[in-house]
Amino acid sequence: MKRLHQTGMTLVELLVGFLIGLTLIAGLLQIVVNSGRSFQIQEEMMRMQDNGKYALERLLLDLRNTSYFGCIPSVESISNQLKTGSQFLTFEAGLEGTANENGNGPAVVGSDTITIRGASSVSGGRPLLSPLPTTVSDPLVVGPNSGIEVNDILLISDCNSGDIFQVTGIDLNGELQHLATGSNPGNAAENLSKVYNDKAFVYQTYTRLYDIRPGTNGTSSLYVTDEEGTEELVQGIENMVILYGEDTDKDGVANRYVRANAVHSMQDIVSIRVNLLMSSEQDGLTQKPTAYVFNGLTIMPTDNRLRQEYSSTVMLRNRGR
Repeated sequence: MKRLHQTGMTLVELLVGFLIGLTLIAGLLQIVVNSGRSFQIQEEMMRMQDNGKYALERLLLDLRNTSYFGCIPSVESISNQLKTGSQFLTFEAGLEGTANENGNGPAVVGSDTITIRGASSVSGGRPLLSPLPTTVSDPLVVGPNSGIEVNDILLISDCNSGDIFQVTGIDLNGELQHLATGSNPGNAAENLSKVYNDKAFVYQTYTRLYDIRPGTNGTSSLYVTDEEGTEELVQGIENMVILYGEDTDKDGVANRYVRANAVHSMQDIVSIRVNLLMSSEQDGLTQKPTAYVFNGLTIMPTDNRLRQEYSSTVMLRNRGR
């Protein structure tokens, strides 16, 4: 009877199997790496999209309402009773901006800044109550629980003209003092420009500066600065270019869109186009530097970040037709 001998795998067969195994493992690792990269890219794209939409919504809402000063037809009808010296208390211009090519101040080089001013309703606008003032120095009564506090900067208007002043005192009945005292900034004079009646309303004023600065996460961010300080609003915004729609023929419609340094008169701006450049928080998401288009220009970066432009145009509600 013939005996059967058990034989093992040859060295060549072992090497072939080993190589096949390595090839399969390398393929699986590549799939895992690509899946991880795809997940990172999708996550960054979603973050950029969410941040870009929020930043645009925040800016457009504020821009849409800029230059609102109650029912006063123009800022020329407002008398500013505040002491001078603060950029946030100059209400003669409801809209200002800079084409910040040289990066003046804290803003990122090449990014624009925009400053908006206006008035917001205090509980829908607080009407004057009795006792009504009989002289230009008398206090203004708006009633209790108005939300107004000492040092607030207010606008009083009656649709013909108005005054901006700082509250220097308030009692439980909502009687507002506007004495020529105090600081930051304080009132230059106690007297208002006129005696107001019960057709007048009181509004709270605001000034907000938006710009792009180095952020806390290593990229740039959108910041807002007002009387209370500076706040980082949205991270991952690398650049902001503001184009102003200027109405050159007084028909209420923009004839051209230019940056701030080319605007003839900010009083003729009726719409604004905001361009934001979003960048990924993580570097190395692309295999090599990838060109992108921003504000009509093709730009080649020096890093491997993702970038996306977000743009929208808004009509200024209190200007134009």
